Amino acid sequence: MLFMGDLENGVLGKENVAGDNGNESSKNEIDVIRYALDHVDQEIFVFRPGGELVYTNQPGRDRFHLPENLTGIYAWTLDPTLTLESWNKRTQPVRERGENFESMLYLNRPGGGCDVLKMFAHSTIRVSGEELIWVFGRDVSLHVKNENKIKELNSIMNTVLDNIPVYLFVKDAGPEFRYVYWNKAFETYSHILRENALGKTDFEVFPNPKDAERFRRDDKELLRTGKDIEFLETYETKKGEIRTVKTLKTLVRNDSGDPCFLVGVSWDITDLKSTEQELVKARLKAEQSDKLKSAFLANMSHEIRTPLNAIIGFTRLVAETEDAGEKDYYLNIVENNSELLTQLINDILDLSRIEAGSLEFVYKPVSIRELCLKIQEVHRVRMKEYVQLAFEDGGLNTHVLTDGNRLFQVISNLITNASKFTAKGFIRFGYQQVDDFIEFYVEDSGCGIPKDKVPTIFDRFTKLNTFVQGSGLGLAICKMLVEKMGGNIFVQSEEGHGSIFKFTIPYQRITIETDINDMENNEIKENVSMGRTILVAEDVESNFLLLKAIIGKTYTLLHAWNGKEAVEIYEQSQPDLILMDIKMPEMDGLEATRIIRKVSQEIPIIALTAFAFDDDRVKALEAGCNDYLTKPLSAPLLKETIAKYLV
Repeated sequence: MLFMGDLENGVLGKENVAGDNGNESSKNEIDVIRYALDHVDQEIFVFRPGGELVYTNQPGRDRFHLPENLTGIYAWTLDPTLTLESWNKRTQPVRERGENFESMLYLNRPGGGCDVLKMFAHSTIRVSGEELIWVFGRDVSLHVKNENKIKELNSIMNTVLDNIPVYLFVKDAGPEFRYVYWNKAFETYSHILRENALGKTDFEVFPNPKDAERFRRDDKELLRTGKDIEFLETYETKKGEIRTVKTLKTLVRNDSGDPCFLVGVSWDITDLKSTEQELVKARLKAEQSDKLKSAFLANMSHEIRTPLNAIIGFTRLVAETEDAGEKDYYLNIVENNSELLTQLINDILDLSRIEAGSLEFVYKPVSIRELCLKIQEVHRVRMKEYVQLAFEDGGLNTHVLTDGNRLFQVISNLITNASKFTAKGFIRFGYQQVDDFIEFYVEDSGCGIPKDKVPTIFDRFTKLNTFVQGSGLGLAICKMLVEKMGGNIFVQSEEGHGSIFKFTIPYQRITIETDINDMENNEIKENVSMGRTILVAEDVESNFLLLKAIIGKTYTLLHAWNGKEAVEIYEQSQPDLILMDIKMPEMDGLEATRIIRKVSQEIPIIALTAFAFDDDRVKALEAGCNDYLTKPLSAPLLKETIAKYLV
């Protein structure tokens, strides 16, 4: 080629060529070649083996802002990352073995941004005996930018697909349906790593072959029909869990319309199905609860009317008969039914207080032996003729820190329950220390509990026998009270062979030093001075008459019909003690108590009320009352409480 002779000087000069051959046609040919090289869309560079640049076309001059004279310009002038050593290392395969090489050249633009050139080095060509290396550069900035954008979008897409809470998988549409994509959610739920799934079939991935067979059958059906399929399915994970998923499968086709991929999306609805099942259970439980409550209300109507019928009926008979023996008999029936009615009302109130979270526990030192002896004394007179009640004293005479009233209530309820189902034989109770707990037990020789009813025996509104009187709340209340006190309750029973109820409370042992004088002062003193005066603030006449019947022979009683009168009578008469009803007209008992307390801090005031909740007791004590008794009143407790303040 004619222009190669001038290439050694680093320039295609018209003058030199014309001087050599004087051939105008050759000159024109060189101009054509120069024009062609200067107008290609690539940069062309020719280097000597040592890296010196001897030729570049116009795009190359423009790209690197090169002068016409290329003397002193080397490869590392164009690419600052190159050195003579790296140039020799990179071009050695080209020079010695005729191999080609590619590299990327990144050029910062003065105004910002970056141009990317893809450089291709070709085999050396000898010109006039000199070895030259030809390098072609193509601007791939836009291509690289698009590639980077695609990578960025792919990264975003992978991040999204790996973080959506659904399974996403892709299989090829070939005969074996191998996985080509498996997202993070699928990996998390199935406990199968994606690297252990990609390129493999369902039979190689899933531990249960039945799952794989079902998946393969669905895939074949989709490929056969070409129609999307949606269904519920289950599968077993690597950890043996059974997951439920809702799956949608669809085909992806190429430009020719042939299936190339199978895409599946699965929503894991295991937790949703579990929630649905729980809701169904809750609905059934609610319906059952409604039925139980309806039965409970019907039972309450019966249980309330039964003792009321006896109380009203025999009270009338007492008024009609003149026989003293009959009167005592009738009054005994009235008293027994009054106790039944009182217990029923107390059960209902206790349940409502426990459910409302308003039941308070007062923890004090309690002698459990003395408490059990007291329980034995109370229940012995209530036992049936052929049933013997026995307290088994285990010899552990200790004091524990607990709520004595609640403990009394639980044991008493269990004994009452046992007596209902024991026609003859025995009921025995006691306690023993078990590790850090005191374990109480109540055993009977009664009819026992059917096996199918044992699991629900402590449920509310549950009655073992609908023909036996009771609210169906006693055992439920026992369970709630025991658990509130930090213990547990359970039963051992066999139908026809009696039952053993056991419960525990924490054993918080304390040491009690009892003063003989204190013991004497705690005794109930019936011989209180006859000269003491008690002011009774009570707006219901029958209630006042009851109080008069109980304590009227021992004390002088003054009667106030409301709180306002109570304040006036107190100021005029200065009584020794006040029995204060809470709910009264004109001025209630709490307000009257506050006014009296402004005058005297010494006068004992005992609140009497039908309000039985703990917060009512707190309000009375905060108003200034010394003590609190709930209606219906217990005559012994009333006398004991009065004696405590008038000794």
